[in-house]
Amino acid sequence: MSVKNRTMLFVIIIFMLLSGVYYYLGYRQAQDSLQAKSTCMEAVTDKVFQSVVQDLFGPYEKRIRTFAHAHPEILEAFAKRDRELLYKRTLPIYTALKDENAFFQTLPFTLPDGINFLRMHDPSMHGDSQGQFRPILKAVAEAGQHFSGFEVGRHGSFYRITQPIFHEGNFIGTIEFGLLSRQITDTLRERLAKPVAEYYLTEEWKKADQQGEQNKVYGNYTILLEKDSPFSQLPPNISLTTMHQEIRLNGRIYILHTHPILKDYDGRVVGGIVALQDISDELEQRKNYLIHSLLQTGLLLSMALAVLFVGFGRLVDPLE
Repeated sequence: MSVKNRTMLFVIIIFMLLSGVYYYLGYRQAQDSLQAKSTCMEAVTDKVFQSVVQDLFGPYEKRIRTFAHAHPEILEAFAKRDRELLYKRTLPIYTALKDENAFFQTLPFTLPDGINFLRMHDPSMHGDSQGQFRPILKAVAEAGQHFSGFEVGRHGSFYRITQPIFHEGNFIGTIEFGLLSRQITDTLRERLAKPVAEYYLTEEWKKADQQGEQNKVYGNYTILLEKDSPFSQLPPNISLTTMHQEIRLNGRIYILHTHPILKDYDGRVVGGIVALQDISDELEQRKNYLIHSLLQTGLLLSMALAVLFVGFGRLVDPLE
């Protein structure tokens, strides 16, 4: 091989190596940017969730603790087991709570043995045992203290706040505030400006035999679907045990984020939140960058070869 050809081959190799490094660094930068965006989304969702729970349910945690002291007449009616009087005295408060928050649903009084004494949302239904289905009632009765957490009931998913009630030093039962957990997803959807939905362990969701919500089962989990929810288009092979996964919906690319953060009174995870992050534009920018890089590399290589062949060739040929 002539000196000219060897020199040109050496320059081509060096040029290709430098181009490869440039191409790789650009690709890694695009990947890191996408990863950083995904990680940021995860952190923001967790932070916003904690803030939303505190903002939405925190005031009710405080109000239920002072409920008994603020309304001794209600305590007296409950202690006497006078259901009609208890309903009459509690109704104005229950109505006010529902008027101020459309997601406030239930305010039941339960006896120490777990028997339902009065449901303010359905006073005609009473006398049934709740203790075996709702362990939070047993925990409150045994500990004699306040508990709260997410729970699935016959009418759907709720955030339950349960408080023991004492009269003249005796434990007479519990009172409870029940707020629809959908308030969480509605608020998260608004604050994050992204599609959000709840999911629960399928075994837990089987308790909700009176709810009218649509749902979709994925293995051991069930996603709750609202009308026209994009989650209804999720592919059947997704796994809700995977924190982040890339999926395609209606020609767009998304990262499906899974956050197992819905916990019951005992800290056990009973469900979580799924959120969709559209990354189609970022992927398109990365694709365009890679194409432009290849075209630019090809153009520069062609120009370099032309200069080498013409200029360097004329210099080396007489020397040879």
